[in-house]
Amino acid sequence: MLRRLFDFGGFVVVLNFGWEMAQGGAFVGMSAMPFWAATLRCFRAALGDLAITSVAFGVAALLARDSRWVGSRRPLIPFFVYLAVGLAVTVALEKYAVATGRWGYEPRMPLVMGVGLLPIAQWILIPAIVFAVVRNASMRDHARSPS
Repeated sequence: MLRRLFDFGGFVVVLNFGWEMAQGGAFVGMSAMPFWAATLRCFRAALGDLAITSVAFGVAALLARDSRWVGSRRPLIPFFVYLAVGLAVTVALEKYAVATGRWGYEPRMPLVMGVGLLPIAQWILIPAIVFAVVRNASMRDHARSPS
């Protein structure tokens, strides 16, 4: 069980770190930052993304009353809760960070209600990929286990 949590966490961090590095140029000052400073900032952001993912996943598990909701027969409602909670946290954090000057967007960043489209897309696409991979692994494990 612990190994699966580490695998899950590592997978989430790797996906988000790649996204953070790719979108870095859409944030004020990132392009001018030394490579290792920008890399560290993106890694810290990926750890924050893991925290958001964990909270959203946990809320979905509470709603489903099942920590293994991803592999259940009816994962769609918890999946949409997982997406909605993560998206709400992401939007709130983005709005707060921009309002307090923690970070800002370059002019080329498309905005949706004052929030960067790339962070919104990140929260929709990466959790969907994580869900698909974890569900696939869960279904394979279920098929292998004796009933």
